[in-house]
Amino acid sequence: QSKLLLEKLLRGEKADPELKARARTLQFLSEAYDDWDRFNWKKAFAIIRDRDNRLNEMLELVDWDTERLTEQLKHLKRCSKEKFKTPLRLADLLANIQRRISAGYFDDAVSRLYRTIEFIVQHRIALLLHRESDENPTKTIKWDCLNKVAPQMTETLHDRFSDRKTIDIAMQNGIDILNEANDSVGMKLALLTGKKKQLRNLLDRRNDSWLAHGSVPVKEEEARELLSVVLDISQQHAESVKFNLERQIEIATFLKCPWNRK
Repeated sequence: QSKLLLEKLLRGEKADPELKARARTLQFLSEAYDDWDRFNWKKAFAIIRDRDNRLNEMLELVDWDTERLTEQLKHLKRCSKEKFKTPLRLADLLANIQRRISAGYFDDAVSRLYRTIEFIVQHRIALLLHRESDENPTKTIKWDCLNKVAPQMTETLHDRFSDRKTIDIAMQNGIDILNEANDSVGMKLALLTGKKKQLRNLLDRRNDSWLAHGSVPVKEEEARELLSVVLDISQQHAESVKFNLERQIEIATFLKCPWNRK
């Protein structure tokens, strides 16, 4: 019903121009942000890219931050194409997590926090093994390639999977490999995933949540505490690859209605 009312307003010839611009731009951004929030970067990019001059005029009329919208367009384009060459998708995921927490979806947030650590491990493995162009750098790893950087972990894993020509490694295996290879972020992750450590709590809390294997809802304070831990690790990772994570999270943060800020 609200969509029909909106369409009626947009068709009305006598509608107030500013009110009409507010309605149309909200419709436009809600469509783009809905796809973006579900990590459909390609479709969100197309929606923002293909806006016409009339829509641009409306955005200007009601004071949307069009410069930031241009930055978001570039962000979406790179997210849709790049894999593990930069932590751009990491910034996008962290901005998404912050939206989940703000909206009160704490189980969703913790699931995404788990994915954030997994993503960082994948990125570090990609850098370590020179697999930045791979869709998933922790899959089908050749034994001799792994042996060059982490011989002890190679031996441990080979004892379990000796019948395979290659190996797919899980997150904890990835952390152990990075730790043995003296990767700075991997070493920190190894410390934090020990017994009764903060990151271990993240893994356990995610597994106990309704969206994983348990039935215990995540509390707000738990989600926010875990976010703080993951942000710290993410920042260390970003600094090591000379990436401005804070700035990119800012760009990936959805625009707020300009008339609500007045």
